[in-house]
Amino acid sequence: MENTMSRRWTLLVRKCVVLFPVFVYITLLGYQRLRLPWCEELRENYPMKIDFTRMREGKTHNEVKPLNTQSFKYIHNPIKTCANDRIEILSVVKSIPGNVKLRNAIRQTWGRATSTGRNRLLFSLGKVKDKNVQEQIDAEVETFHDILQGDFEDSYLNLTQKTIHGFHWISKYCAEASFVFFVDDDVIVNFKNLISTLHKTSHMERENLFTGYVVTNPGPTRWGSKFTIFRDYYPFPCFPYYVSGPAVLTTGKVVKMFDAAIPYVRNFMFEDVYLGLVAMKLGLTLSPTYNYLFDHDGSRLYKLPCMISSHQGGGITADTYTNYYNDFAMQHC
Repeated sequence: MENTMSRRWTLLVRKCVVLFPVFVYITLLGYQRLRLPWCEELRENYPMKIDFTRMREGKTHNEVKPLNTQSFKYIHNPIKTCANDRIEILSVVKSIPGNVKLRNAIRQTWGRATSTGRNRLLFSLGKVKDKNVQEQIDAEVETFHDILQGDFEDSYLNLTQKTIHGFHWISKYCAEASFVFFVDDDVIVNFKNLISTLHKTSHMERENLFTGYVVTNPGPTRWGSKFTIFRDYYPFPCFPYYVSGPAVLTTGKVVKMFDAAIPYVRNFMFEDVYLGLVAMKLGLTLSPTYNYLFDHDGSRLYKLPCMISSHQGGGITADTYTNYYNDFAMQHC
């Protein structure tokens, strides 16, 4: 009797082991089928519903009231950055105002390459309440002339606004830049590899270049996370492909397209997802072709010789940044 029961339990367990993956597959397949129509309709249904093809042609929608109204005011505006020069690579570092030492570390490492020839470096900041920090920023401006400081509160929740300000500034003052490279101040950059990669890109690739580490199966988290997104804020079960925020490589031409479209695409709380929504509206195709060149989570530092950037995460010190860079910069394709 006991042997019979034992055999039955063994048989039942084996069936469960075999059938469970099938159940999971069918469940996921069903979810994807339910999800797919919404994803296909996302481009059409995410506000606003207008012809964004005109944006790519450099036309505006004067007859349509924008969703987003921005007042672009600057505490420090380095308008001479791109004056009288045809800029090859404009590197824009999104920096936390208090990270003075980290900005200096960048200037003394890969930032050196941006101070010669037709390359330029800018640090993008918002305003800060601490007067001592603001005085340090003012001193940086006097010494380096590389601070773009917008008149908005610099905070995590304002990253989308910070990004929009940067895009608008470039569109107005530096749209002729061949390439624009946005990075966070905790991202280590191998500038030689960046130049090498750009030299290998075709004219067709450059035409609508908007790349970095492309997230290809994204969707909102609905519970249990600081990144929770409720359905009343964003009802769609998916995001479009988007470039992970720490490093974005594009062109001055594409930045200008984004700047024209942004007033007509409803703001979103995460700046990288928001840029993905704008790219989707503009009909740009984001591909993970270059994912191997952008380390978005710090897990692949030193592992690939052609790596352009490595995101180390918040809290990295200036000394650690410099030490990592010294080894990272030795890698070449």
